[in-house]
Amino acid sequence: MKFNNNQNEKCLNKVLSYFSEKDTNLIVVIIGLSRSGKTLLAKRALFDGLFISPDEPIAGENFIQSLSNKDIIVDDVVLFDMRNVLKYVLHSLASGRKVILTGRPEDESLYQKLLLNLPKEISPLFIKLAGENSLYL
Repeated sequence: MKFNNNQNEKCLNKVLSYFSEKDTNLIVVIIGLSRSGKTLLAKRALFDGLFISPDEPIAGENFIQSLSNKDIIVDDVVLFDMRNVLKYVLHSLASGRKVILTGRPEDESLYQKLLLNLPKEISPLFIKLAGENSLYL
């Protein structure tokens, strides 16, 4: 998959700038069509973060406790049980970690519901990617 480097860097710089401006409650929501570069952007922004995919058996309390020292990327949020995603996000944020959630535009109402369950002081950064193989803010 090829991306225009200027577009890619613009999105990445926006995320990295957000992470550097705040000390706590760092959550980014990346929304885009399939193959728009959501996962690539998330992995570049949190290159050493724990990448969580829906294929992993991760609902247990031991897993959630293990998130204390890791930034997390929850890829394609709609494929997870939202209660578990909320637990992951709250636990990671309480531990001072960064969180990136990715998903598709048609599922945006689910992200809004999830975010409504977060404390009011949490103000996520939303990035919407346009089109296949593109990275636009």
